[in-house]
Amino acid sequence: MRLSFVWIALFFTGIPHTGRAQAPSYLLHWREAERLAGNGKYPESLVLYEKALDQVRKSDPVWAANLCNDISSVHYGLHEYEISLRYCREGIAYLKASRTPPDSIYFKIYSSLGTMHNSLNHPDSSSYYFMAADRVIEKEPALESQIPSYILHHYLHQGRSFWALHRYHHSISYFLKAQKLSEKFHLDSERDYIQSSLAETYDLLGQHEKALIFRLTAASHSTTDLVRKQGLFSGVAFTYQRLGMLDSALHWQNRSEELLLRQSGKTNRNKQHHIELLLLKSIIQRQKKQLGPARKLLVTVDRLLKAYTEEDQHYYATFLLIEKGLIARTTFRYEEAGRLFSQAFSKATMPGGQESNPDSRPPNPQVALLALQLSASTLFQQYRESGKLGYLTASFDTFGKLVRLKKSMYFDAAEDVSDRLVLSYESYDLFREAIPAGYAYYQSRPSAEILQELFEWFEDANAVYLYDVLRKKMTGQVQNAHLSEVKYQSSAKLTFQTVQKQLGNKSAFLSYKWFGNQMYAIVVTRDTTQLVSWQVNASQLKLYLSDLQAQFSNNPGFGKYLGSSSAIGCYRTLIEPLRQWTAGKNQLVIARDWQFNFLPFELLETGKTVNDYLAKTLAISYTYSASFFWQHPFHIFADPAPERSKRNLVIAPFVKEQPLADTTWKHVSSLTDILQIRGRRLWGSQATKSRLMQSGFPYHIIHFATHAQSSDDNPGDSFIQFFPGIDDRLYLDDLYKLPLRFARLVVLSACSAGKGKNLRGEGNISIAHAIAQAGCPSVITTTWEANDQVISFMTNQLHQYLDKGFSIDMALKKARLDFFNNEELRKFSHPYYWANLTLIGNNQPVFPVPTMPGSTPLVAVIFILVGLAVAVKIYFKRKGTPDEEPTMVS
Repeated sequence: MRLSFVWIALFFTGIPHTGRAQAPSYLLHWREAERLAGNGKYPESLVLYEKALDQVRKSDPVWAANLCNDISSVHYGLHEYEISLRYCREGIAYLKASRTPPDSIYFKIYSSLGTMHNSLNHPDSSSYYFMAADRVIEKEPALESQIPSYILHHYLHQGRSFWALHRYHHSISYFLKAQKLSEKFHLDSERDYIQSSLAETYDLLGQHEKALIFRLTAASHSTTDLVRKQGLFSGVAFTYQRLGMLDSALHWQNRSEELLLRQSGKTNRNKQHHIELLLLKSIIQRQKKQLGPARKLLVTVDRLLKAYTEEDQHYYATFLLIEKGLIARTTFRYEEAGRLFSQAFSKATMPGGQESNPDSRPPNPQVALLALQLSASTLFQQYRESGKLGYLTASFDTFGKLVRLKKSMYFDAAEDVSDRLVLSYESYDLFREAIPAGYAYYQSRPSAEILQELFEWFEDANAVYLYDVLRKKMTGQVQNAHLSEVKYQSSAKLTFQTVQKQLGNKSAFLSYKWFGNQMYAIVVTRDTTQLVSWQVNASQLKLYLSDLQAQFSNNPGFGKYLGSSSAIGCYRTLIEPLRQWTAGKNQLVIARDWQFNFLPFELLETGKTVNDYLAKTLAISYTYSASFFWQHPFHIFADPAPERSKRNLVIAPFVKEQPLADTTWKHVSSLTDILQIRGRRLWGSQATKSRLMQSGFPYHIIHFATHAQSSDDNPGDSFIQFFPGIDDRLYLDDLYKLPLRFARLVVLSACSAGKGKNLRGEGNISIAHAIAQAGCPSVITTTWEANDQVISFMTNQLHQYLDKGFSIDMALKKARLDFFNNEELRKFSHPYYWANLTLIGNNQPVFPVPTMPGSTPLVAVIFILVGLAVAVKIYFKRKGTPDEEPTMVS
């Protein structure tokens, strides 16, 4: 873990310095401790820090808090995180005893607490304290100019903490904040660290071309720190290797080794770095098919390890076994390779021959994951070449173990940068081979147990992270609401039999996985669950998808629609092979593969008649996973009988009836359209972010009729726009934190609200995804730029059908059919105008019509008439209620 000495120097920025002649003894102790710590003499510095602390404990709480923070930083440098955490907490206690503690020390301790909790793999606590530090900056912006270097390092550490949560776009946001600060205050010494952090994040996202730009920029910085320079050169080599530019990768790795050998002293850390470099060079040589040089490098590593006495010798020995296994597999010696991978897994899980607790995580879970993945892959390769079912059985069992291990360690991340780099060399989508292996095994031995395990694999491949976040949020909200005894259905494992029971006779659930020229799908209906696979022409399907995407990238005006042939091609590739089970259905729930996550199936055509769009016959909803759809944990908070006046909230800042001083934004809706939707309405200058945040979010439907922007370069910059003013945007970070426990549906009738980057590890990073993660089980969103006239018509119709008790997907389908049948809107027949409004999430009615068990049609009619009479009476009593009528704002 890298410790910046700037941190130590900055812990006391802003503390008044007394002249040397008058300096009290505690200040002299502190100065000498600072000098020792700056020279890396941590134990000696701790003695003097403690002496200084003893002298001010009772007399100066602010100084005591600062000293606790400084002592904490030294223990952090010694990797003693628990002790470091204890001193941070002691510092907080001193601050509470001070009447007017400065904001700077609160910020420093909060930031340190975030860093320590992150080092201890406490993601929730880490996030809490980092956010607390952010709030101090928001409250006192002048801190940026007072302690810019300290705040810069806060942004860097906070950005790196998001790696453990796989929230890479958040990392980028904070690294860019650090970069902006370094440019503003000319903090050149840390620019290479910022650049390399950005590079590593883009590498983790698979955007290696962009990462290379940052790597080379970082490596070009002038520094006399050989350790730092060597790490930057290794980073460049890593990205070149990921791009397949192996000669360049080897060149930079050689340069890194030269710098390492120039460093004075043969410290344990230098020895570790040398072993890592040799392993990385061996990987590159193997990939170049230079197996002789690769083996020689491994012989050197073997020799160095034998003389290595550190406790974590087994860690490097594990990678040595893995690399030997990969060379064996390259030369088709599968039995030897499998044996080496098994040895590597054992060493990763049982260091020093001591077996770990089977119920706990392995000591080196990332290495264990890699070894297990290679072992399963090799067994499957042996089955494909020999046809022996024994290999297939062993492969299936190993992949199952691998999936369970990966799920258990999903939120964990390697602490050290080089660890992540080595792990990333051989990482790939495990389901790319696991699902084909599972399908082959199921075909040979079909059973409900195997089908259930494969169903779970599909679930894990879809949205494990999103659903886990929701479950964690649910637990917290249950505790906050004092409902700790509530038993909610998401505590149980979802089975395909449960999904079958949830489906109606006219409904089906489809979950797709696409690997090369093979498509896989789980199909669930009321009567059956099937695992299906069929061959596809991958290049042709990509052309279809690319063509359809191009049809909607720009407004076509009233031009002719040219995408029918591609829409028919997609239908024949994705739907027709499943017609045996979907024929006669009028509702589909679809979990799309990430490669066609943007595609609205509503615009697909069978080709039997002109423009016979699926939208005309099917109600379609999309989901991140079956668990998200049927076991959304926030359902227990739903109020079955909300107040009629408060069941909807419409936010419309850009109505045509109110002139805009800011010409950046155009009008989105008319007041006439807004008034057709019942509930509370925030329109014009009333539609501010602060009013929304103060509302308490009691609404079942929240409708954003406004502008939104999705950023592909940095998804964290995506936002929903409110009425122009101070703090007028709801960014992705804000959306993730919204308390949407009562919301059943959020409507985003905004430009490109659903568009976002398809990040394989994180799903579609967009505004709609953030709303889902905040806890709302259903989101209706626009996938590309919206036409105001069409969207206003369709959303108004949508609300009418929702009010009548229709399911959300049926309400959206009927609204779209009304659009098709509207003569005035025929000019907007191009799918660009009507296909971009899609439902993500649960399709159940927001306001279900009450039913009476065992009621006859006559009783039902009487019940409805009585209800109408009561409604009329309430209407006349409440006519003119402020929430129901708009108030013009001057």
